[in-house]
Amino acid sequence: MPEIPFGIGNPPWNVVQYAFRYRSPQDLTQLDSFDTPIIGIIGSDETTLEFAVNLGAERTQLDAAGQLIAIDTGALVATLGTASVVDTGSHPSAGAALNWGRWEGPGSTITQQLPNGTVVHNDGGNLHYVYGVLATDLPTSGLVEYAPVGGTRPTDSSTGEVGTLISGGRIAVNFTIAQVTLNNLQVGFDNATYTMNGTASLLGPLFSTGGTGATTSCAGAACQPVVAGNFAGFLAGPGGAGLGLDYYFNTRSGVIEGVAGYRRCASPGNC
Repeated sequence: MPEIPFGIGNPPWNVVQYAFRYRSPQDLTQLDSFDTPIIGIIGSDETTLEFAVNLGAERTQLDAAGQLIAIDTGALVATLGTASVVDTGSHPSAGAALNWGRWEGPGSTITQQLPNGTVVHNDGGNLHYVYGVLATDLPTSGLVEYAPVGGTRPTDSSTGEVGTLISGGRIAVNFTIAQVTLNNLQVGFDNATYTMNGTASLLGPLFSTGGTGATTSCAGAACQPVVAGNFAGFLAGPGGAGLGLDYYFNTRSGVIEGVAGYRRCASPGNC
């Protein structure tokens, strides 16, 4: 499959804007109205990587539990159909109201138009998503650390396997230099453990690796050669109280991908 393009001057995402209309029982205190601005990222087996920030609730559909079941960003049009939403979870994260999940099984339609005009179909494929309340009052300097609160199980598009999120690692955001650092994210499959580390530039509430991407490694007899590794995500909630991350390992024959949510630590080194 084609690698999602990363590079200076060639952002890896199509930045689009929309708002989720969301009012689930667990987050009524977090979201005061249907029009609360929401930020999210969506990743899939086949090229898909979409950021979204507040533009018209008609672009998305959530069910009563806050699970994403349809989205239309213009470039990405996806509908759950008869597929299932699995690996769901949520965390209040001091107002960030993080939610995540994964589409699985036949019945979904997933269509994306790439920047070069190519249309890619991944109907019935895995689609990972994580979203939260749009970040406000972000710091302009200083170091903030984040600890994982959950995420989807990683999927391997080349083998069809569903793995384990062994550890979301730790994330540090240096607001002084607008840089995000990911340390020791690990995912596991049968006799293969993949690890990712790296840094990304922060632009407002969004971040993504660029250039050569992240650093990856794998231990175990079943390791596949990794062509590239990358991650992207967003800050959410008051003061960046939460963080959402999409990570993926490009192998020679597919993509290992998943999403995770993080909470802000009380202070650096105190998670």
